[in-house]
Amino acid sequence: MKKGIFKSGLALLFTLVFVFSLAVPASAADSFYEDSTGNVFGGGESAVLDRDVANELFITGQKVCVNEKDVKGNVFMAGYDLLLDKSTIGGSTFMAGYSLETDAAVKRNIWIAGYKLDLKENTTAKALYAAGNVVDVRGNYETANIGAGTISFNGTVNGNVSLDGDTVNIGDDAVINGTLTIKSSNDPNISENAEIGEVIVKKVQGDTDAVKTVSAADKAINWLKSLIYWILAFALLGLIFALFFDRQLEDAAAIGTQRTAFTFLSGFFGLIALPIALIILCVTYIGLPLAGFAGLVCAAILFFSRVFTFASIVRHLIFSKAGKRLNFVAEVVLVVILAAVIKKIPYLGGITGFVCVMFTLGYVIQAAYLHLFRKKTTEEVVNYTDNDNNIDAQV
Repeated sequence: MKKGIFKSGLALLFTLVFVFSLAVPASAADSFYEDSTGNVFGGGESAVLDRDVANELFITGQKVCVNEKDVKGNVFMAGYDLLLDKSTIGGSTFMAGYSLETDAAVKRNIWIAGYKLDLKENTTAKALYAAGNVVDVRGNYETANIGAGTISFNGTVNGNVSLDGDTVNIGDDAVINGTLTIKSSNDPNISENAEIGEVIVKKVQGDTDAVKTVSAADKAINWLKSLIYWILAFALLGLIFALFFDRQLEDAAAIGTQRTAFTFLSGFFGLIALPIALIILCVTYIGLPLAGFAGLVCAAILFFSRVFTFASIVRHLIFSKAGKRLNFVAEVVLVVILAAVIKKIPYLGGITGFVCVMFTLGYVIQAAYLHLFRKKTTEEVVNYTDNDNNIDAQV
């Protein structure tokens, strides 16, 4: 069953605590080391604390024992078998392992995660956060949040309690002055002798919470929200292209209308050849910088191709046939809004996206070809009239 976000975060936290606690000095193997600030580090196959601690305690091992000790700060324990017994802790306690047992007075909070957790009757803390497979809770707390496969609760809590488990048992000695919230796929077992202020039981289905059915109206609203987002995003990109890349848009319109077949064929074969070329460049040390640059160019083409295609050749094809031309920026913004709408139409959006990628890549290839190989022998001048912006090529 899904135990909730808090349990996943708790498990991750104690994984980090475990790794951190292993980072004790080499001289601390099977012994303890105290630094100048009073922090104590301990580790070994069997680590038994042999002193009181003036500040923080970091201890790890296969078997770890802290018995009848006074720790002024926080306690970090990690290992297979952990025991924190008849001790007083001035800060919080963090424990992670397989089998964990505690019977200590903790001034602040207890964070504990493992397979089998046993919190004895003398355990006290402000807050208890526990995650495991089998959890047995006694002791006194201000609040408690527990997630496990099987939970047995016989503790005393002055505030609220949250239990999330497959099997939840509330025993005779349980005292909860606040609200008890239980999330389980099974009915909880609550003793008649338990003293509980209020009980809230949330039944969950199988391994996941009940899935909310999304109505057609909700789907339509979500689609409309997404459409508005893409219209605004495309309009902003179109405005940027119109203001800063107007010459490139005009060139793309000219090449697309005069060399249509070459443009789309170049884009199609470019889509086939580019991945192969990138792989070849990546496997050669000297080609890595070029592969990185080519990868960035490809990413830019994929990202901006739809806006670029509509702002260049689609704009030209639509408005060149109109009786009256609009302002260049206005034309660009209008056609990219059309592109945003088409993008949200099933199937048609995908097809137009592929065509836009082919055109943009083909334009880049054709522009590079004309610049590099034909510049010396021919000069292509593209003229746009003030009235209808028609394209004439002079070779």
